Amino acid sequence: MSDSKTKYILAIDHGTSGAKTAIVSTSGEVIDWVFEEVPLLLSEGGGAEQDPDDWWKAIMNTAKQLLEKKSVPAEDIVGICNTSQWSGTVAVDKEGNHLMNCITWMDTRGAPYMRELHKGLIQVSGYNARKMLSFIKRTAGGPTASGKDPIAHVLFIKDKHPDIYEKTYMFLEPQDYINLKLTGKFASSYATIHMLWALDIRDINNMKLSKKLLKMMKVDAEKFPTDLRWSTDILGPVKKELADELGLNPDVKVVIGAPDLHSASIGSGAVNNYEAHICIGTSDWLICHVPHKKTDAIHNMASAPSAIKGRYMIINEQEIAGGTLSFLRDNLLYHTDELLMEEYHEELDEAFRKLINEIKELENLGEKDYNFIKDRLLHYKDELLSNPTITDVYKAFDIIEEDLAKEYKIKGETLDYLKKQFVRYKNDVLREAPLKNIYRLFDRIVENTPAGSNNLIFTPWLYGERSPVDDHSIRGGFYNMSLDTTRSHLIRAIFEGVAFNVKWLLIYVEKFIKKWLVKENPEMKNADKIIPELNIIGGGGRSDIWCQIFADVLDRTIKQVKDPIQANARGAAFMASVGLGYMDWDDVAKHVEISKVFTPNSENREIYDKLFEEFMNIYKVTRKICKRLNEHD
Repeated sequence: MSDSKTKYILAIDHGTSGAKTAIVSTSGEVIDWVFEEVPLLLSEGGGAEQDPDDWWKAIMNTAKQLLEKKSVPAEDIVGICNTSQWSGTVAVDKEGNHLMNCITWMDTRGAPYMRELHKGLIQVSGYNARKMLSFIKRTAGGPTASGKDPIAHVLFIKDKHPDIYEKTYMFLEPQDYINLKLTGKFASSYATIHMLWALDIRDINNMKLSKKLLKMMKVDAEKFPTDLRWSTDILGPVKKELADELGLNPDVKVVIGAPDLHSASIGSGAVNNYEAHICIGTSDWLICHVPHKKTDAIHNMASAPSAIKGRYMIINEQEIAGGTLSFLRDNLLYHTDELLMEEYHEELDEAFRKLINEIKELENLGEKDYNFIKDRLLHYKDELLSNPTITDVYKAFDIIEEDLAKEYKIKGETLDYLKKQFVRYKNDVLREAPLKNIYRLFDRIVENTPAGSNNLIFTPWLYGERSPVDDHSIRGGFYNMSLDTTRSHLIRAIFEGVAFNVKWLLIYVEKFIKKWLVKENPEMKNADKIIPELNIIGGGGRSDIWCQIFADVLDRTIKQVKDPIQANARGAAFMASVGLGYMDWDDVAKHVEISKVFTPNSENREIYDKLFEEFMNIYKVTRKICKRLNEHD
């Protein structure tokens, strides 16, 4: 139990994989958390959507489950702060109802509209030079050719769904939509709305949407938020009905927050200028705070408003990192087909066997009731095993929970017990999401496989790439496979391939900040390591062997942040703590613990330098092939 004098933040970490709600102290200690997955709806032609109702259901479910545990007194929760996936688009009406699914950051259907936007006589890498200069001058960046930016989503809706475009009162980022649900207010933070590429950020203390840029992009300016604030500003009190439903004080304040990149930057502990972190989640990025506005258009990175008032940070993102391990697990090793049905049956048998044995020990349950419930559970099992559309135990539990919600024959206490047990079984499994037990096995295999994976190279461009190249048609693969290649080589090559990709990005991040850093520290003029160490967060940061691979490939010290998957929630809590007056930004670093420090192994320098050179050559050789194969994807 917590100290009742301590105050807490309800931190919502709303990512692409699902919603995690955590209770975090105002000094950044994560007390407890609950996670619920949310489906991603992929479609032909580059569609990648999510249902906002699924988001809100997951957020409310996790919040209720968390608060029901009573880990802290409800009256000691003083704030709510949400951090969401970035670069998504939700069309809502005046009442705040969404009019269609959210178009997420992975969606590329807006690419044709970006090609149209960037038409012109003077082209640079497919971009209209005159327009991009106008964008860069004001926003430090501009709409990319990939079609993944919000403006591309809006133009796609305007063309393909004109009725929805006309009905739309406002286009919101996922961050803003959740805040709307929490407070009823249409607003955005400077950090969040920047990805619209219409925010003039030249004066960090006087930022506003540019009507000129919105007109150039041929969208209606009034369809975007004009109430813009810093990420630490208080948006308002939580809606009374939500406070009542969750059992919170009605005066709990909602702090506006920021997208995942910004909250992770703060939760990593690297909050001072030029202190960098890498995040290895589904995607990855390498970010540090900087004092000035700057753009590297060629490598798709630029300064952007930070969640820290008056500061910028360099933003970039690579499409897939930890997602490569999900791909390995779900598409190659554990693809749901006839080969895996036997394992599913064994898991289901074991779950029901344990549950039936536990029910038998319940007090005040007669033999007749026990036999009835036992028969009912065995019926569930038979039904599930005979249903060809259910191929994993998690879906099975969902179906049973729905059935139990309608149950009336089973006695009250026993029914409550069954419901709680199935919730517990699911949570025990999902608590490790997105890193389930299989990832620990991957770690052990990689630890026992020599560095370099027998000269096998994996390129992680499974969904195109953003930085340091903006190339939505490039695709990944394994290179230099032979009859000697084993599954162990494949797995280690994936770990190493992600590290090679991050090194590619690091090269240009260091170039981005070098001039400023040397000016402030002249002794660094000839330094070969502009960023000598990096904090690591995200699910991938839990893997010791992956941290060591990053240290070896990047030739940099890697500092593993304690509880790295909590960086977003911790960052959201820090934003709320600063906004509510419980701490200053200078306090953040001392409240972020480092678990381990990994230094480069010089014995691996030669092999990794050689493979990285070939990694770069693979992109040069395959990019034109991939463009021909995937240019219409």
